[in-house]
Amino acid sequence: MAGGHTNGISCVAYSPDGQTLASGSWDGTIKVWRVSDGLLIRTLTGPSHSVFSIAFSPDGQILASGNWDGTINMWRIAEGTLIRRFSGHADAVTSVAFSPDGQTLATGSWDSTIRLWLVWDGSLIRTLTGHLDDVLSVAFSPDGQTLASGSDDKSIRIWRVSDGSPIRTLTGHAYSVHSVAFSPDGQILASGSWDNTIRLWRVSDGTYIRTLTGHTASVNSVAFSPDGQTLASGSYDLSIRFWRISDGTIIRSLAAHTSAVNSVAFSPDGQTLASGSGDNSLKIWRVSDGSLSRKLTGHSNVVTSVAFSPDGQTLASGSQFDTILLWRVSDGSLIRTFPGQTSHFTAVAFSPDGQILASGRWDGSISLWRVSDGSLIRTIAGHTDDVTSVAFSPDGQILATGSHDKVVRLWRVSDGAYIRGLSGHGSVVYSLAFSPNGQFLASGSWDNTIRLWRVSQGTLIRILSGHAAGVNSVAFSPDGQTLASGSEDNTIRFWRVLDGSLIYTLWAHTNGVKCVAFAADGQILASGSYDLTIKFWKVSDGTLVESFDEETARGIASLAFSPGGTLLAWGRGDATVTVAFAPTGDSPASQPVRNNSNGHYYEFVRMGVTWAQADVLAGQRFFNGLRGHLATITTAQEQQFITQQLLSRYYSDGAWWVGGFQDSTAPDYSEPAGGWRWVSGETWSYTNWCPGEPNNYTGNDSYVEVWTTPGCYWADTPDTTNRGFIVEYAPYSDTTPPSTPIVMTSGLFSASTTQLSAGWLSSDPGSGIVEYTYAIGTSPADTGSGYVVSWRSAGTATEITHTGLSLKDGVTYYWYVRARNGAGLWSNVGVSNGITIDTSPPSRPAVTDTGRFTSTASGLSASWSASDPHSGIAEYRYAIGTTPADPGSGYVVAWKSVGSMTQARETGLNLQSGVTYYWYVQARNGAGSWSPVGASDGIYVAVPVLNPANGHYYQYVPGWLSWEDAAAEAAALEYQGLAGHLATVTSQEEWDWLVSHMAQWCPGGFDHLWLGGFQDRQSPDYAEPSGGWRWVTGEVWNWTRWHSGEPNDRFYNGDPEHYLAWWHTSSESGWNDFPVYGGISDPDFHVRGYLVEYDVPDTTPPAKPFVTDTGQFTSSASVLSASWSSTDPESGIVEYQYAIGTSNTDPGSGYIIGWKSAGTATQVTETGLSLQEG
Repeated sequence: MAGGHTNGISCVAYSPDGQTLASGSWDGTIKVWRVSDGLLIRTLTGPSHSVFSIAFSPDGQILASGNWDGTINMWRIAEGTLIRRFSGHADAVTSVAFSPDGQTLATGSWDSTIRLWLVWDGSLIRTLTGHLDDVLSVAFSPDGQTLASGSDDKSIRIWRVSDGSPIRTLTGHAYSVHSVAFSPDGQILASGSWDNTIRLWRVSDGTYIRTLTGHTASVNSVAFSPDGQTLASGSYDLSIRFWRISDGTIIRSLAAHTSAVNSVAFSPDGQTLASGSGDNSLKIWRVSDGSLSRKLTGHSNVVTSVAFSPDGQTLASGSQFDTILLWRVSDGSLIRTFPGQTSHFTAVAFSPDGQILASGRWDGSISLWRVSDGSLIRTIAGHTDDVTSVAFSPDGQILATGSHDKVVRLWRVSDGAYIRGLSGHGSVVYSLAFSPNGQFLASGSWDNTIRLWRVSQGTLIRILSGHAAGVNSVAFSPDGQTLASGSEDNTIRFWRVLDGSLIYTLWAHTNGVKCVAFAADGQILASGSYDLTIKFWKVSDGTLVESFDEETARGIASLAFSPGGTLLAWGRGDATVTVAFAPTGDSPASQPVRNNSNGHYYEFVRMGVTWAQADVLAGQRFFNGLRGHLATITTAQEQQFITQQLLSRYYSDGAWWVGGFQDSTAPDYSEPAGGWRWVSGETWSYTNWCPGEPNNYTGNDSYVEVWTTPGCYWADTPDTTNRGFIVEYAPYSDTTPPSTPIVMTSGLFSASTTQLSAGWLSSDPGSGIVEYTYAIGTSPADTGSGYVVSWRSAGTATEITHTGLSLKDGVTYYWYVRARNGAGLWSNVGVSNGITIDTSPPSRPAVTDTGRFTSTASGLSASWSASDPHSGIAEYRYAIGTTPADPGSGYVVAWKSVGSMTQARETGLNLQSGVTYYWYVQARNGAGSWSPVGASDGIYVAVPVLNPANGHYYQYVPGWLSWEDAAAEAAALEYQGLAGHLATVTSQEEWDWLVSHMAQWCPGGFDHLWLGGFQDRQSPDYAEPSGGWRWVTGEVWNWTRWHSGEPNDRFYNGDPEHYLAWWHTSSESGWNDFPVYGGISDPDFHVRGYLVEYDVPDTTPPAKPFVTDTGQFTSSASVLSASWSSTDPESGIVEYQYAIGTSNTDPGSGYIIGWKSAGTATQVTETGLSLQEG
């Protein structure tokens, strides 16, 4: 919600339903925003005066604004129209407020007065006088009977609304009172002042309650939460503060803006707070934790590329001069930053599995990043100039890159190896797109052309020419049949992939089209331009569905639909990324209307184009086998039909093109009635329109238009854009058959033996498609016989599911389709790519937790694998629960899909300590069959608990293991900077505290649990019954009176060492010692885990790693390998980093491979290097 206003934001207000937010600015505008996604709905512009204050009426239908010129504007929100304008104040109107019943508007002004107005007609009710200086704020009490006002005279006045009489004056502030607000119950009044304080007053008697101090500059705005428990304040000190009303304590402070916070407002549900600032930005904050709810800013320059992850949960954005940023779509939070290092980013793209992010750089290199942790996988070099575009093939195995060096290059993703270069463009390659089946690659260039390449061989299929300027963006439709291109010539073109023919052209924008993208269902195309707009087009006929006005003065540089098509993200020239809900694709146009007198159909198309463009677009349209053209009006009856039956169905406030033109240079040109021709070339002779003749505008070339006012007249104007055009559909002759249908099945595999589905598409520019027929067989070509399903009609349907079949497992079936046009001509037979029957489900997934236990209650991780030898794994899904087998319901995390990902981490959970959680995973194969559910072994949640008596943390860790293994595992643990070890018990108090907590750690009890003492019979100080016991730290243990006896109350003859164990049941606790045989003790006793104690901070770094090359020499100039080891006895090794250089000591710079993380790996092989001989 940044970048909209061009000057400071003075005021913000939520609509009563909380769905809309309005902001007023010193730039003279009011902007209305959709709260759910921050989309700008509209801008309200009146006379160019600063807006000081705004308020919604209680029913949300009207917005009032107080202005610098002393006027008040009333706007109807639904249409953004100005209803009326009040005048009367002698100076700026600083504050406006509606009464709770919406009947009265109160306004405060710099003229020191308050005025009450009747809302419905704007008449003045009365003027309240008494303040000695500017009135800066007014507020109605919740019951509407009282009005409060704050003034530059340092006072607050309370007025009776019914008669305007003053009730009382509140004094105490040392400077101007900038803001007043009633609590929701009307009992408390808050006032914010230039003395940096907020005061709370009892409304009933005006007594002072308390002062809230903390701001270091003027308090500009105060607002109560809807429940009345919290007060928010915005200040000149750039902060927002939240206060607890009951005691005046500060809840939290937000470093909110880079300039003064001028206005704050709670949403009606109290969950968010909006703030407007002099830094021109509007922000929405989450009240519960003070986090910024949505404002995707972080770049410092033009956002040149945006890309959604395949699961739609993450958005990547690349900027021209700095970084790649990774955002969480759900809340707009920044996940991580990929640094630009020494060369700027130009383009970004996710791999199909969402695990890799590719980025192009100005230095001609490409970087591949691991999305999960932001680490650099590898850098690929080969281009000799800026990389301007990157695109992954649908299977994720190939990366295509375009560059200023005019070459398209293909790379193998797995190892970064160069496959081939595609040359032929005469200028920079700005855009690349793979077809959905991965067989074709489209490249758009500033040589004004698009090239289609066959990926497998790198051969050029065809060149698409027609744009008059550089091609900035190309995109395939989801069915692969259409290619869209956006150009610097301000147009969008749709091309038929099958033969490269132009389908139609959209004269879309008033500046270059920088980006185009298809929605997931292929029905909508979005286009972004530096004319500051995003437009949404219906793909079927090119009609404009909706337009977003960004008003950033910098334009749209990139855009992308989310995988589901519900969201659209775009990168702006002002370094901001915006995410908004995409339009549904419903077009405002109705079905064509039939004129019974001539049998023709007529339709209005709403599109702002020139007459010449309208003429072309009309000729590309078909309806019921009839071809369209710009409507020609040759009879009075036809005129009457259009004006009375057609135009009445559509709303417009302008003119529409029809099909006549006037050429003033024609030999038969004469005024006033001559020279008019229809597009067919005939002389136009019907001149008796209402109210005049067609040539009432003079010029070299004029074009006929219809004005849709109630009188409905016509005129001729020069060739400028208009509101739309009228299409007339009429019969014509067609001798060309339809194109061969392109046939697509629902996939390459199916698990059903009883039904098959397919879709198809054909075109006929002459008379249109009136019927499809289909058959099904087992041959890749139509053999003319032996069908599984014989030829039958599908009508005009372009997809069919055929049921009641008896299909065989392992057999491949093909659909055959042909099309008939309006002239009765049949197309050639189109054949699908085949679908194979696979009835076997995938194997049960093997699921692995990331450990036996976890110390956090908010996150869980797991990985898995499954196999399917026939149709492969197409999708995994998982759920999380608390039973070893899938319970079928009551999940902690309900089933969700992760595509082809084989690992996942769930965060933001609320897990219970002492409970074991299990992952359940299913796999779906290419045929759609689901595997049995695989379950993990379970991960136990053990959150360390603080013992306040000694400041130590204790943690129960389950597991069947020996004392030695438990001691080693405990010593490797760390929590909040404290090192772990097996717990030692040295006092009765410690014992009692542990016993009291064991019930919550082990609700079911346990047989035995390891502790940190051991007994060495070979020790010189060994003695029975109390001697010889030592803790792992080495000290002699001398506290011998435990709950049930002494440490050696169980004796094993001949055993050299005993180990302390603790047993616990629901009724009592005690301890014991016994030997260990191979990790498990005497079969009478079962050790269920151990107790960790965290009390020793680790301040010692690990040992210097011992690094070993694979040898002294190598014959490879591209590969180096090494291994290493280090130790840390306190908190263990959690990460290694490495770099490669040419000095036998770390030089600190000039590395061949810069420092990168290896995780916990102790060996690495670096490939793709360029090493020098010697």
